[in-house]
Amino acid sequence: MYCDYWKFHKPPFDNVPDPSMYVDCHVSMENVISETIFAIKEANECFAVIIGDIGLGKTLSLRIIIDSLEPKKYRVALITNPSIPFIQLLREIIGQITGKQCEEKTKVDLLEMFNQLLFQLINQGMKVVIFIDEANAISPANLENLRLLTNMQDDQSNLFTLVLAGQMELARRLEHPKRANLFQRIGTYGRIDKLPSEETVKTYIETRLKLAGSQTKIFSDESIGVIWEYSDGIPRLINKICKLCLKAGETNEFRIIAPEVATQVAERFQKLSNAALQKRKPRSRPDLESTEEEIEEIEDSQDISKTITSQETVTKVPTPAENLEDRSKVIGHQETPPEVPLYKIDVSTPSVDKTIDTRPKENEVEEYEEVLIGSHKIKLTIPKQIIKQAASSDRESATKLAGSFAAQIIKENPYLVNSPLVDPVSIWHEIKDVILKKLNST
Repeated sequence: MYCDYWKFHKPPFDNVPDPSMYVDCHVSMENVISETIFAIKEANECFAVIIGDIGLGKTLSLRIIIDSLEPKKYRVALITNPSIPFIQLLREIIGQITGKQCEEKTKVDLLEMFNQLLFQLINQGMKVVIFIDEANAISPANLENLRLLTNMQDDQSNLFTLVLAGQMELARRLEHPKRANLFQRIGTYGRIDKLPSEETVKTYIETRLKLAGSQTKIFSDESIGVIWEYSDGIPRLINKICKLCLKAGETNEFRIIAPEVATQVAERFQKLSNAALQKRKPRSRPDLESTEEEIEEIEDSQDISKTITSQETVTKVPTPAENLEDRSKVIGHQETPPEVPLYKIDVSTPSVDKTIDTRPKENEVEEYEEVLIGSHKIKLTIPKQIIKQAASSDRESATKLAGSFAAQIIKENPYLVNSPLVDPVSIWHEIKDVILKKLNST
Protein backbone atom coordinates (compact mmCIF):
# COMPACT_ATOMS: atom_id res chain seq x y z
CA MET A 1 0.00 0.00 0.00
CA TYR A 2 1.36 3.41 -0.90
CA CYS A 3 0.76 4.75 2.64
CA ASP A 4 3.13 2.10 4.05
CA TYR A 5 5.73 2.87 1.39
CA TRP A 6 5.75 6.58 2.21
CA LYS A 7 5.36 5.92 5.98
CA PHE A 8 2.01 7.69 6.36
CA HIS A 9 -0.29 6.87 9.26
CA LYS A 10 -3.27 8.00 7.15
CA PRO A 11 -3.87 8.88 3.48
CA PRO A 12 -2.91 12.55 2.96
CA PHE A 13 -4.97 13.27 -0.14
CA ASP A 14 -8.25 11.39 0.16
CA ASN A 15 -11.16 13.50 -1.10
CA VAL A 16 -13.20 13.19 2.08
CA PRO A 17 -14.37 16.05 4.35
CA ASP A 18 -11.96 15.22 7.19
CA PRO A 19 -11.57 18.27 9.48
CA SER A 20 -8.30 16.86 10.84
CA MET A 21 -6.75 17.39 7.37
CA TYR A 22 -7.81 21.02 7.10
CA VAL A 23 -5.02 23.38 6.02
CA ASP A 24 -5.47 27.00 7.08
CA CYS A 25 -3.89 28.47 3.94
CA HIS A 26 -7.17 28.80 2.04
CA VAL A 27 -8.09 32.40 2.90
CA SER A 28 -11.53 32.49 1.29
CA MET A 29 -12.46 29.24 3.01
CA GLU A 30 -11.25 30.55 6.39
CA ASN A 31 -13.35 33.69 5.92
CA VAL A 32 -16.47 31.68 5.04
CA ILE A 33 -16.04 29.43 8.08
CA SER A 34 -15.54 32.33 10.51
CA GLU A 35 -18.44 34.35 9.06
CA THR A 36 -20.82 31.39 9.24
CA ILE A 37 -19.86 30.62 12.83
CA PHE A 38 -20.48 34.30 13.63
CA ALA A 39 -23.92 34.12 11.98
CA ILE A 40 -24.83 31.11 14.13
CA LYS A 41 -23.33 32.02 17.49
CA GLU A 42 -23.40 35.80 17.72
CA ALA A 43 -25.32 37.50 14.93
CA ASN A 44 -28.59 35.63 15.54
CA GLU A 45 -29.17 35.21 11.79
CA CYS A 46 -31.79 32.93 10.26
CA PHE A 47 -29.89 32.35 6.99
CA ALA A 48 -26.21 31.86 6.17
CA VAL A 49 -25.07 30.92 2.65
CA ILE A 50 -21.82 29.39 1.36
CA ILE A 51 -21.17 29.47 -2.38
CA GLY A 52 -18.36 27.76 -4.28
CA ASP A 53 -17.59 25.87 -7.47
CA ILE A 54 -17.08 22.11 -7.54
CA GLY A 55 -14.18 20.75 -5.49
CA LEU A 56 -13.29 23.87 -3.49
CA GLY A 57 -14.17 22.62 0.01
CA LYS A 58 -17.80 23.48 0.79
CA THR A 59 -18.54 20.16 2.50
CA LEU A 60 -15.31 20.29 4.51
CA SER A 61 -16.25 23.82 5.61
CA LEU A 62 -19.60 22.54 6.90
CA ARG A 63 -17.88 19.76 8.85
CA ILE A 64 -15.50 22.22 10.47
CA ILE A 65 -18.38 24.55 11.39
CA ILE A 66 -20.38 21.66 12.86
CA ASP A 67 -17.38 20.56 14.92
CA SER A 68 -17.15 24.08 16.37
CA LEU A 69 -20.70 23.95 17.78
CA GLU A 70 -20.94 22.82 21.40
CA PRO A 71 -23.30 19.82 21.73
CA LYS A 72 -24.74 21.28 24.94
CA LYS A 73 -25.82 24.46 23.16
CA TYR A 74 -26.75 23.35 19.65
CA ARG A 75 -28.80 20.62 18.00
CA VAL A 76 -27.60 20.00 14.46
CA ALA A 77 -29.24 18.49 11.38
CA LEU A 78 -27.20 17.90 8.22
CA ILE A 79 -29.06 17.30 4.95
CA THR A 80 -26.93 15.96 2.09
CA ASN A 81 -29.73 15.17 -0.38
CA PRO A 82 -32.01 18.23 -0.47
CA SER A 83 -33.75 17.20 -3.69
CA ILE A 84 -36.23 15.07 -1.72
CA PRO A 85 -39.85 16.28 -1.25
CA PHE A 86 -40.36 18.90 1.46
CA ILE A 87 -42.36 16.55 3.71
CA GLN A 88 -39.51 14.05 3.63
CA LEU A 89 -37.04 16.88 4.20
CA LEU A 90 -38.92 17.98 7.33
CA ARG A 91 -39.08 14.42 8.62
CA GLU A 92 -35.33 14.05 8.15
CA ILE A 93 -34.62 17.33 9.97
CA ILE A 94 -36.89 16.44 12.89
CA GLY A 95 -35.47 12.92 13.07
CA GLN A 96 -31.89 14.16 13.29
CA ILE A 97 -32.73 16.77 15.92
CA THR A 98 -34.68 14.38 18.16
CA GLY A 99 -32.47 11.37 17.51
CA LYS A 100 -35.38 9.13 16.58
CA GLN A 101 -37.39 8.43 13.46
CA CYS A 102 -40.21 10.88 12.77
CA GLU A 103 -43.53 9.13 12.14
CA GLU A 104 -45.67 12.14 11.16
CA LYS A 105 -46.98 12.03 7.60
CA THR A 106 -48.67 15.35 6.80
CA LYS A 107 -47.09 18.72 6.24
CA VAL A 108 -49.36 20.45 8.78
CA ASP A 109 -48.46 17.98 11.54
CA LEU A 110 -44.77 18.15 10.70
CA LEU A 111 -44.72 21.96 10.83
CA GLU A 112 -46.51 21.92 14.18
CA MET A 113 -44.10 19.33 15.52
CA PHE A 114 -41.09 21.32 14.32
CA ASN A 115 -42.45 24.51 15.88
CA GLN A 116 -42.99 22.83 19.25
CA LEU A 117 -39.53 21.30 19.06
CA LEU A 118 -37.92 24.71 18.52
CA PHE A 119 -39.57 26.21 21.60
CA GLN A 120 -38.79 23.15 23.73
CA LEU A 121 -35.11 23.41 22.87
CA ILE A 122 -34.93 27.19 23.30
CA ASN A 123 -36.40 26.74 26.79
CA GLN A 124 -33.54 24.31 27.46
CA GLY A 125 -31.02 26.92 26.32
CA MET A 126 -30.35 25.20 23.00
CA LYS A 127 -30.55 26.38 19.42
CA VAL A 128 -31.24 24.39 16.25
CA VAL A 129 -28.87 24.69 13.29
CA ILE A 130 -29.83 23.08 9.98
CA PHE A 131 -27.08 22.55 7.41
CA ILE A 132 -28.04 21.75 3.80
CA ASP A 133 -25.19 20.62 1.55
CA GLU A 134 -25.57 20.58 -2.25
CA ALA A 135 -28.26 23.22 -1.80
CA ASN A 136 -28.15 23.97 -5.53
CA ALA A 137 -30.25 20.79 -5.89
CA ILE A 138 -33.16 22.24 -3.89
CA SER A 139 -36.28 22.76 -5.98
CA PRO A 140 -37.75 26.28 -6.19
CA ALA A 141 -40.78 25.07 -4.22
CA ASN A 142 -38.60 23.67 -1.42
CA LEU A 143 -36.56 26.85 -1.34
CA GLU A 144 -39.73 28.84 -0.79
CA ASN A 145 -40.88 26.38 1.89
CA LEU A 146 -37.59 26.84 3.71
CA ARG A 147 -38.02 30.59 3.59
CA LEU A 148 -41.48 30.26 5.11
CA LEU A 149 -40.02 27.94 7.73
CA THR A 150 -37.87 30.80 9.03
CA ASN A 151 -41.07 32.63 10.01
CA MET A 152 -41.13 30.33 13.06
CA GLN A 153 -39.26 32.77 15.30
CA ASP A 154 -40.11 34.58 18.49
CA ASP A 155 -40.06 38.34 19.08
CA GLN A 156 -36.56 38.48 20.54
CA SER A 157 -34.50 35.98 18.56
CA ASN A 158 -34.31 33.52 15.69
CA LEU A 159 -35.00 30.05 17.03
CA PHE A 160 -32.83 28.35 14.42
CA THR A 161 -30.26 29.09 11.73
CA LEU A 162 -30.37 27.59 8.26
CA VAL A 163 -26.99 27.20 6.51
CA LEU A 164 -27.09 26.57 2.75
CA ALA A 165 -23.98 25.44 0.87
CA GLY A 166 -24.04 25.00 -2.89
CA GLN A 167 -22.52 25.69 -6.28
CA MET A 168 -22.91 28.89 -8.28
CA GLU A 169 -26.33 27.69 -9.43
CA LEU A 170 -27.52 28.39 -5.87
CA ALA A 171 -26.22 31.97 -6.06
CA ARG A 172 -28.12 32.56 -9.29
CA ARG A 173 -31.30 31.32 -7.67
CA LEU A 174 -30.94 33.39 -4.53
CA GLU A 175 -30.06 36.56 -6.47
CA HIS A 176 -32.99 36.22 -8.86
CA PRO A 177 -35.50 39.08 -8.46
CA LYS A 178 -38.21 36.57 -7.59
CA ARG A 179 -36.17 35.55 -4.53
CA ALA A 180 -35.75 39.06 -3.08
CA ASN A 181 -37.78 38.19 0.00
CA LEU A 182 -35.39 35.31 0.73
CA PHE A 183 -32.18 37.07 -0.26
CA GLN A 184 -32.87 39.91 2.15
CA ARG A 185 -32.97 37.41 5.02
CA ILE A 186 -29.45 36.15 4.37
CA GLY A 187 -27.17 37.20 7.22
CA THR A 188 -23.81 36.10 5.80
CA TYR A 189 -23.12 35.37 2.15
CA GLY A 190 -19.65 33.91 1.57
CA ARG A 191 -17.86 32.48 -1.43
CA ILE A 192 -15.02 29.93 -1.49
CA ASP A 193 -12.49 30.51 -4.27
CA LYS A 194 -9.58 28.48 -5.65
CA LEU A 195 -6.17 28.43 -4.02
CA PRO A 196 -4.72 31.66 -5.37
CA SER A 197 -1.04 30.91 -6.00
CA GLU A 198 1.65 28.28 -6.46
CA GLU A 199 3.02 29.12 -3.01
CA THR A 200 -0.38 28.44 -1.46
CA VAL A 201 -0.58 25.10 -3.27
CA LYS A 202 2.88 24.23 -1.92
CA THR A 203 1.76 25.02 1.63
CA TYR A 204 -1.40 22.98 1.10
CA ILE A 205 0.46 19.90 -0.18
CA GLU A 206 3.28 19.96 2.35
CA THR A 207 0.95 20.57 5.30
CA ARG A 208 -1.30 17.66 4.37
CA LEU A 209 1.76 15.42 4.04
CA LYS A 210 2.88 16.41 7.54
CA LEU A 211 -0.60 15.83 8.93
CA ALA A 212 -0.44 12.34 7.45
CA GLY A 213 2.88 11.65 9.19
CA SER A 214 5.49 12.52 6.57
CA GLN A 215 8.89 13.53 7.91
CA THR A 216 10.68 14.13 4.61
CA LYS A 217 10.24 16.18 1.46
CA ILE A 218 8.32 14.14 -1.11
CA PHE A 219 7.29 16.57 -3.86
CA SER A 220 10.03 18.67 -5.45
CA ASP A 221 9.35 22.37 -5.88
CA GLU A 222 9.23 21.87 -9.65
CA SER A 223 6.63 19.10 -9.34
CA ILE A 224 4.47 21.36 -7.18
CA GLY A 225 4.61 23.92 -9.97
CA VAL A 226 3.30 21.27 -12.37
CA ILE A 227 0.46 20.37 -10.00
CA TRP A 228 -0.46 24.04 -9.60
CA GLU A 229 -0.60 24.44 -13.38
CA TYR A 230 -2.76 21.38 -14.05
CA SER A 231 -5.08 21.69 -11.05
CA ASP A 232 -5.79 25.41 -11.49
CA GLY A 233 -5.77 25.69 -7.69
CA ILE A 234 -8.80 23.42 -7.13
CA PRO A 235 -8.20 21.39 -3.93
CA ARG A 236 -10.09 18.30 -5.13
CA LEU A 237 -7.96 18.11 -8.29
CA ILE A 238 -4.77 18.74 -6.30
CA ASN A 239 -5.69 15.80 -4.09
CA LYS A 240 -6.34 13.52 -7.05
CA ILE A 241 -3.08 14.34 -8.83
CA CYS A 242 -1.01 14.08 -5.63
CA LYS A 243 -2.50 10.70 -4.73
CA LEU A 244 -1.73 9.34 -8.20
CA CYS A 245 1.83 10.69 -7.93
CA LEU A 246 2.31 8.93 -4.59
CA LYS A 247 1.01 5.68 -6.08
CA ALA A 248 3.37 6.05 -9.04
CA GLY A 249 6.21 6.67 -6.59
CA GLU A 250 5.46 3.47 -4.73
CA THR A 251 5.10 1.43 -7.94
CA ASN A 252 8.44 2.68 -9.28
CA GLU A 253 10.24 2.91 -5.90
CA PHE A 254 10.92 6.64 -6.20
CA ARG A 255 12.10 8.60 -3.18
CA ILE A 256 10.92 11.95 -4.45
CA ILE A 257 8.26 12.99 -6.94
CA ALA A 258 10.06 14.72 -9.80
CA PRO A 259 8.35 17.15 -12.20
CA GLU A 260 8.49 14.56 -15.00
CA VAL A 261 6.43 12.18 -12.88
CA ALA A 262 3.94 14.87 -11.90
CA THR A 263 3.57 15.88 -15.55
CA GLN A 264 2.93 12.33 -16.72
CA VAL A 265 0.41 11.74 -13.96
CA ALA A 266 -1.37 15.05 -14.52
CA GLU A 267 -1.53 14.56 -18.29
CA ARG A 268 -2.87 11.04 -17.88
CA PHE A 269 -5.43 12.31 -15.41
CA GLN A 270 -6.38 15.05 -17.86
CA LYS A 271 -6.92 12.48 -20.62
CA LEU A 272 -9.07 10.34 -18.34
CA SER A 273 -11.21 13.34 -17.55
CA ASN A 274 -11.83 14.25 -21.20
CA ALA A 275 -10.09 17.60 -20.66
CA ALA A 276 -12.21 18.40 -17.60
CA LEU A 277 -9.27 20.34 -16.20
CA GLN A 278 -9.51 22.88 -18.99
CA LYS A 279 -11.43 26.03 -18.19
CA ARG A 280 -14.88 26.08 -19.69
CA LYS A 281 -15.86 29.08 -21.76
CA PRO A 282 -19.00 30.86 -20.56
CA ARG A 283 -22.03 29.60 -22.44
CA SER A 284 -24.26 32.16 -24.03
CA ARG A 285 -27.88 31.96 -22.86
CA PRO A 286 -30.53 32.15 -25.56
CA ASP A 287 -33.30 34.67 -25.09
CA LEU A 288 -35.80 31.86 -24.74
CA GLU A 289 -34.91 31.17 -21.11
CA SER A 290 -34.14 33.06 -17.93
CA THR A 291 -32.10 31.86 -14.99
CA GLU A 292 -35.17 30.99 -12.92
CA GLU A 293 -36.82 29.07 -15.74
CA GLU A 294 -33.61 27.17 -16.41
CA ILE A 295 -33.59 25.95 -12.82
CA GLU A 296 -37.18 24.81 -12.85
CA GLU A 297 -37.00 23.02 -16.20
CA ILE A 298 -33.97 21.04 -15.00
CA GLU A 299 -36.17 19.58 -12.32
CA ASP A 300 -38.95 18.79 -14.80
CA SER A 301 -36.73 16.79 -17.19
CA GLN A 302 -37.60 13.30 -16.03
CA ASP A 303 -34.88 11.40 -17.86
CA ILE A 304 -31.80 13.43 -16.94
CA SER A 305 -31.31 12.13 -13.40
CA LYS A 306 -31.68 8.54 -14.60
CA THR A 307 -29.18 9.21 -17.36
CA ILE A 308 -26.63 10.67 -14.96
CA THR A 309 -26.89 7.90 -12.38
CA SER A 310 -26.93 5.05 -14.87
CA GLN A 311 -23.45 5.63 -16.31
CA GLU A 312 -20.81 3.05 -15.48
CA THR A 313 -17.04 3.24 -15.89
CA VAL A 314 -15.60 0.30 -17.81
CA THR A 315 -12.15 -0.82 -16.72
CA LYS A 316 -9.74 -3.20 -18.39
CA VAL A 317 -7.36 -5.18 -16.20
CA PRO A 318 -4.13 -5.77 -18.11
CA THR A 319 -1.75 -8.63 -17.38
CA PRO A 320 1.16 -7.94 -15.03
CA ALA A 321 3.50 -8.00 -18.00
CA GLU A 322 1.70 -5.04 -19.52
CA ASN A 323 2.39 -2.86 -16.51
CA LEU A 324 5.78 -3.99 -15.22
CA GLU A 325 8.71 -1.80 -16.19
CA ASP A 326 12.44 -1.98 -15.61
CA ARG A 327 12.77 -0.15 -12.30
CA SER A 328 16.46 0.35 -12.89
CA LYS A 329 15.63 3.08 -15.41
CA VAL A 330 15.96 6.62 -14.11
CA ILE A 331 13.73 9.26 -15.67
CA GLY A 332 16.30 12.04 -15.50
CA HIS A 333 18.88 10.06 -17.53
CA GLN A 334 16.69 9.41 -20.56
CA GLU A 335 15.79 11.64 -23.44
CA THR A 336 12.15 10.45 -23.38
CA PRO A 337 10.68 9.77 -19.92
CA PRO A 338 9.18 6.28 -19.63
CA GLU A 339 5.50 5.80 -18.93
CA VAL A 340 4.94 5.79 -15.17
CA PRO A 341 2.59 2.95 -14.12
CA LEU A 342 0.08 3.85 -11.43
CA TYR A 343 -2.35 0.98 -10.96
CA LYS A 344 -2.99 -2.40 -12.51
CA ILE A 345 -6.04 -1.07 -14.31
CA ASP A 346 -6.52 1.11 -17.34
CA VAL A 347 -9.64 3.22 -17.77
CA SER A 348 -10.60 3.63 -21.41
CA THR A 349 -12.38 6.65 -22.83
CA PRO A 350 -13.85 7.12 -26.30
CA SER A 351 -11.83 9.00 -28.87
CA VAL A 352 -12.49 12.73 -29.01
CA ASP A 353 -12.81 12.38 -32.74
CA LYS A 354 -15.73 9.98 -32.41
CA THR A 355 -18.76 11.35 -34.25
CA ILE A 356 -22.21 10.65 -32.86
CA ASP A 357 -25.03 10.66 -35.38
CA THR A 358 -28.39 11.29 -33.75
CA ARG A 359 -30.31 11.52 -37.03
CA PRO A 360 -33.45 9.40 -37.09
CA LYS A 361 -34.09 7.17 -40.06
CA GLU A 362 -37.26 8.97 -41.10
CA ASN A 363 -37.09 11.58 -43.83
CA GLU A 364 -39.15 14.17 -41.99
CA VAL A 365 -36.25 15.87 -40.20
CA GLU A 366 -34.47 19.15 -40.36
CA GLU A 367 -30.97 19.20 -41.80
CA TYR A 368 -28.43 18.28 -39.15
CA GLU A 369 -25.60 20.49 -37.96
CA GLU A 370 -22.31 19.34 -36.47
CA VAL A 371 -21.65 20.78 -33.00
CA LEU A 372 -18.97 20.21 -30.36
CA ILE A 373 -20.35 18.96 -27.05
CA GLY A 374 -17.63 18.50 -24.43
CA SER A 375 -14.93 16.70 -26.41
CA HIS A 376 -17.25 14.98 -28.88
CA LYS A 377 -18.59 16.11 -32.24
CA ILE A 378 -22.30 15.49 -32.57
CA LYS A 379 -24.37 15.52 -35.74
CA LEU A 380 -27.49 16.95 -34.17
CA THR A 381 -30.86 16.71 -35.88
CA ILE A 382 -34.09 18.09 -34.47
CA PRO A 383 -37.17 16.29 -35.82
CA LYS A 384 -39.83 18.51 -37.38
CA GLN A 385 -42.29 17.19 -34.81
CA ILE A 386 -40.33 18.83 -31.99
CA ILE A 387 -39.89 22.07 -33.94
CA LYS A 388 -43.65 22.26 -34.59
CA GLN A 389 -44.42 21.46 -30.95
CA ALA A 390 -42.03 24.15 -29.71
CA ALA A 391 -43.46 26.73 -32.13
CA SER A 392 -46.93 26.22 -30.73
CA SER A 393 -45.79 26.23 -27.07
CA ASP A 394 -45.08 29.04 -24.65
CA ARG A 395 -41.54 29.85 -23.59
CA GLU A 396 -41.52 27.66 -20.48
CA SER A 397 -42.90 24.62 -22.31
CA ALA A 398 -40.40 25.02 -25.14
CA THR A 399 -37.54 25.16 -22.64
CA LYS A 400 -38.72 21.98 -20.93
CA LEU A 401 -39.10 20.30 -24.32
CA ALA A 402 -35.51 21.15 -25.21
CA GLY A 403 -34.32 19.82 -21.85
CA SER A 404 -36.14 16.52 -22.33
CA PHE A 405 -34.77 16.10 -25.86
CA ALA A 406 -31.22 16.83 -24.58
CA ALA A 407 -31.65 14.18 -21.89
CA GLN A 408 -32.80 11.70 -24.54
CA ILE A 409 -29.66 12.36 -26.59
CA ILE A 410 -27.45 11.66 -23.56
CA LYS A 411 -29.39 8.49 -22.81
CA GLU A 412 -28.90 7.23 -26.36
CA ASN A 413 -25.20 8.18 -26.37
CA PRO A 414 -23.98 7.41 -22.82
CA TYR A 415 -20.28 7.81 -23.65
CA LEU A 416 -20.86 11.57 -23.75
CA VAL A 417 -20.79 11.42 -19.93
CA ASN A 418 -19.06 8.13 -19.19
CA SER A 419 -15.96 9.71 -17.65
CA PRO A 420 -16.24 9.94 -13.84
CA LEU A 421 -14.95 13.50 -14.00
CA VAL A 422 -17.29 14.85 -16.67
CA ASP A 423 -20.19 16.85 -15.27
CA PRO A 424 -23.28 15.32 -16.94
CA VAL A 425 -25.42 18.33 -16.11
CA SER A 426 -22.99 20.63 -17.94
CA ILE A 427 -23.06 18.35 -20.99
CA TRP A 428 -26.86 18.35 -20.81
CA HIS A 429 -26.85 22.16 -20.64
CA GLU A 430 -24.65 22.41 -23.74
CA ILE A 431 -26.91 20.14 -25.79
CA LYS A 432 -30.03 21.91 -24.54
CA ASP A 433 -28.63 25.33 -25.46
CA VAL A 434 -27.88 24.17 -29.00
CA ILE A 435 -31.44 22.86 -29.32
CA LEU A 436 -32.91 26.12 -28.00
CA LYS A 437 -30.86 28.19 -30.43
CA LYS A 438 -32.10 26.00 -33.27
CA LEU A 439 -35.71 26.35 -32.10
CA ASN A 440 -35.30 30.14 -31.82
CA SER A 441 -33.95 30.41 -35.34
CA THR A 442 -36.81 28.48 -36.99
